[in-house]
Amino acid sequence: MRKIISCFLFFFFLSWPAFLYCTDLPDTSFYRSATIDGPTGLLTIPAATVLDNGYYTLAAHKYLFKGNVGLLPGLELGIRVNAEQYHTELEHEHRVIPHGKFNFLAPSQHPLSGSFGFYDKDLYLSFDKLLVNFYNIYATAGLKLQENGRWRIICGVSKTTARTQFIFDKAGGTYNLGYRLMLSPKIRLEFGLINLQNYKKLNFDNFTFGLNFSELLFKPLLEKWPWSTN
Repeated sequence: MRKIISCFLFFFFLSWPAFLYCTDLPDTSFYRSATIDGPTGLLTIPAATVLDNGYYTLAAHKYLFKGNVGLLPGLELGIRVNAEQYHTELEHEHRVIPHGKFNFLAPSQHPLSGSFGFYDKDLYLSFDKLLVNFYNIYATAGLKLQENGRWRIICGVSKTTARTQFIFDKAGGTYNLGYRLMLSPKIRLEFGLINLQNYKKLNFDNFTFGLNFSELLFKPLLEKWPWSTN
């Protein structure tokens, strides 16, 4: 466990100079990430934030490879591929996993953002809110309906500066801690400690890291919601 925490702290202090240029307001470039295990959002849970219209994101996290595309305003589609071919415990994950998300509450028109979507055979509903009067923390909460018919509560918070982002999220009984560093508006590094509830048995499998790249893929197909009168 000490080695895992040491690695996490090493990457944290490595990016400490970024705080010299920090600001309190979130940078939307962070929310173009294909996160460590799930659709664009926090760390392991899907947030209501949807990838910008016309943008794509490619990401690699250990043996996981992901791609997201913002097809229309409020609509995001993507896939996740597990490339770890010889890990017996993950045989059931050796396939392409699709996901999609639709944002039905736009933050520009409502007090919060709301989305529903699917991830493999699971369904979810999530809501986001920027707490302007509470240190500009971004909060997410929602429900996830799993394939086995059970509901899981998902929630998380993040704090964003100009070049860094700190993340904590919870999915059911699992707790996760993450950290992102923006190398440029297009490139982000991600580090995470997952399944912290088993902190006494932490090993290298609990430490994860990734690289995200996002860029404009095509000119936005629509500049506003198809059904909007604004």
